[in-house]
Amino acid sequence: MSLNIVPSTIVAQPRPITPANLKIIDKFVKPQIHEEVLQSTATATATAVTPQKKRVVAIAVDDTKESYYAFTWALNNLVDQWRDQVCLLNVRPFAMPGYFINNADFYPSYSLDYNEDYVESVETFNRDESHALLQRYGGELLAKGVQSRGIALRGNPKETLLEKIEELKPDIVVTGTRGKSLFRGSISEYLVQHANTVVIVPKLN
Repeated sequence: MSLNIVPSTIVAQPRPITPANLKIIDKFVKPQIHEEVLQSTATATATAVTPQKKRVVAIAVDDTKESYYAFTWALNNLVDQWRDQVCLLNVRPFAMPGYFINNADFYPSYSLDYNEDYVESVETFNRDESHALLQRYGGELLAKGVQSRGIALRGNPKETLLEKIEELKPDIVVTGTRGKSLFRGSISEYLVQHANTVVIVPKLN
């Protein structure tokens, strides 16, 4: 006698939105995040008699080598120390991976039984990592005497970056080549297609 064993697949099952889940959703999912992590003014002064118009260069950064290459390329080939402000943008993920919410159901990742203490600890970790990343990039700008600003965000990278870019209205956007959204397609491709400004994507050879 032989047994045919079929591997089981675990699929996230909808759960009713309980008061406890609502509390977590209201605290960790719904709030929009915009944290000003750094803001510095360049110490150098322009020698021109007539000041040039300030230009804003937004750079989307993360912890990948592609992102760092795009940042250094912009710093070496694009950013004007005398008249540019570089605005660093980093989007961290939600502390609740795999969630989906509709009017009736709550879909958490199957492997986690969410509770407020757990989500709080993940949210704090993600926030600290994002702030430290922006501080590292900002330190390089400061060393070059470049006026800088660092903004930490949270959410789906494609949509969140686009929303912030549309709000800030920078003159130029720079992003790396590899970053992926939670959904199909690269972040850089999405920004090139949808942002109402020039988007530069330096390619790492």
